[in-house]
Amino acid sequence: MGQEIPRALSGSGVEILERIHKPLLSSSRNFDRVSSYFGIGAFVKSISEIAEVWGRKGRIRLIISPADTSDIHIALQNAANDMSDSTTIIEEIIEDAVRKIHGEYPEKVESLKQMILHGLLEVVVVKPKSGDGIFHSKFSIYHIGPDSEYGSNIDEEVSKYVAVHGSFNETSPGYGNNVKMHQHTDPGYQGSSM
Repeated sequence: MGQEIPRALSGSGVEILERIHKPLLSSSRNFDRVSSYFGIGAFVKSISEIAEVWGRKGRIRLIISPADTSDIHIALQNAANDMSDSTTIIEEIIEDAVRKIHGEYPEKVESLKQMILHGLLEVVVVKPKSGDGIFHSKFSIYHIGPDSEYGSNIDEEVSKYVAVHGSFNETSPGYGNNVKMHQHTDPGYQGSSM
C-alpha cells in the first residue's frame, strides 16, 4: 500500500496536494468539492488523477461561490451557449480535456467547457440568501472505490468516504505555498489502516 494518509496536516498546500489530494483522487470513484474559489491551476496540478476518476466513469462535482470570478464562470457561460449534442466518444473527450488544460489560456477554458458539456465536471454556484457575503465553506468528499489501493484495505462494513476540510480553496495557490490546517474525519476510519 502507498503512503498513509495523515489524519491532520498543517503545512503548505503542496503537502496537502501530494500527501492527501492526489493519493485519495487516485483511489476515488467520484470527487465532490465545496470551495469559495476555483482556479484552473488546481485542476492542472492533479489532472492525471482527475482523469483516473473519469476513467472509472466517475464525476467531479464542484460547489463554488458567485464571488469567484475565475474562468469556470466563462466556461459555464460558454457551455450554456453551446449545448449541442455530441457523439464524440467519452475517452476522446477525456484525452482532449487533459491535453487542452495544459495548453494556453483559451484552450484551458475550452477544456473546462468540454468537461461541463460532457458531464465530467458538474458545477453549482451557491449564492447567499441575503447580503453580499461569499459562500465560504471549504471541504472535499472522496468516494473511495472498494477495489482501489486504499479502498481494498478498508473493512466491508466501513464507509468508503473520506471527508477533508480546511481553509484552502480549489486554486493553484491553495495547492501551492499557502499554509493551512487540513484534516479528514470519518468515524468509520477509526480502526482502518488509513
